[in-house]
Amino acid sequence: MKRKLLLLAIGIGFLSLVCWGITTQTMLLKCQSDSLYNVNYLLVKKGSSFNRGDIVCVQRHRVKYIDGEKPLAKRVLGLPGDQIQKEENTIKVVPQTHQPLLLPLLDQTSQGEVLTPLSLAAIPEGYVFVAGDHPKSFDSRYEEFGLVPIEKIKGRAVWWW
Repeated sequence: MKRKLLLLAIGIGFLSLVCWGITTQTMLLKCQSDSLYNVNYLLVKKGSSFNRGDIVCVQRHRVKYIDGEKPLAKRVLGLPGDQIQKEENTIKVVPQTHQPLLLPLLDQTSQGEVLTPLSLAAIPEGYVFVAGDHPKSFDSRYEEFGLVPIEKIKGRAVWWW
């Protein structure tokens, strides 16, 4: 009887530790916009490292036209050292070891606010270029959003639906 109670107590303790780890190391995020195709919710691992192509949670990034307190889901497309070039109606992100990415540009937001294409030549240390999958996404392509400081990335998505 004592052995069963001990095993039950150990099992409950282990389950409590797992649940605590999940709740303190992750957060559930409802996407605030349709900038990522077929992504409505994310499970984000807080403070985790990320790579090019990863979906990340950006929060407290002060930008024009949106509330910086709301968490945003974006895809990391450019890392420090990558080149940025404006070509006609596109922004080209030229990674050091990958194929260049061409992203279309808009003239204005859906509310009619003027958008200015990003004018940097390279991504500096401590910043990343993020974008949505949707061509009408408001993201690093524009000066009004800009590059995101790495400390504003709260974590990497580990599961989305």
